[in-house]
Amino acid sequence: MREPLVGVSLSYMFKWNIVVLLSLLLFGACNTLAQEGLTIEMAFEPKTVKVKDLILPEDIVSFKVRVRAVEFADDIVVLVYEIICVNELTEIVIRRGDVSVVLVGGEGLAIFNIEIPWCKSLMVKVTPMKFPNVSSSLVVNVYPEVRLSLVEPREPFLGEKREGGHIIARILLRTNIEGGYGLLIVRDETLGLTLQERRVELSDNRVHDLYIRIPENPTRLLVFKEWSMLHKIAIVYEGPDSYPHNNLVNLYVIAVAGDIWRIPWAASVAIGFIVSLIILAYVTKRLYS
Repeated sequence: MREPLVGVSLSYMFKWNIVVLLSLLLFGACNTLAQEGLTIEMAFEPKTVKVKDLILPEDIVSFKVRVRAVEFADDIVVLVYEIICVNELTEIVIRRGDVSVVLVGGEGLAIFNIEIPWCKSLMVKVTPMKFPNVSSSLVVNVYPEVRLSLVEPREPFLGEKREGGHIIARILLRTNIEGGYGLLIVRDETLGLTLQERRVELSDNRVHDLYIRIPENPTRLLVFKEWSMLHKIAIVYEGPDSYPHNNLVNLYVIAVAGDIWRIPWAASVAIGFIVSLIILAYVTKRLYS
């Protein structure tokens, strides 16, 4: 009587193993179906730009991630994203995060804004947290851009300085161009003179020290010079660029002439005073004679 029981037990165990195997295969098939039935589409739209139809560093771009799911059990998909700054030789992840997408009727949309960093191109990768094999990426090309800013002196107005002396201006250059060259030109806008030109290699976050000679004030009638004059000194970048309105730094300095140039003015004042006395004496004599 025991042999049939053993046969039944073996038969039951065999059938149970078959059921477990089929269940595992079915679960794997459903999981594969979920991955294959989950699609991600990405697009971007300029939101705040400096130049129409161009994407430049520090512009604001809106990214739209659309998720479509077929036979997907959950109502929410958690997306993990990476923002990668791409240059000639490097790729740097500058931001990681996640965003939840609510599915309605099998579709959902996530929107987030990104300020474009100083890089040649920007790559955004999106991957569902539960399905790492499903991913989408989008590359945004960034146009060449250069920006100047004043590091030192902290204020653009330098006060009174003796003409012929020197000032040091430290200029910070931001760019997404690596290995190119441009010109830093120093101009006296008051007198219309070019004071200096320097060829510089373009590299992001590099500070350039400019030694600027304070221009001399103009002379009048060969011997008369302006005692003091306000000069507007412009530092301008010229070279590869897409937005020229941030390529300028202005400094203001009052150039004071040397003491020797006070002699002609003092002499002219003294002569004028003496002439005035002579005329006054002559007029007075004629009136009372």
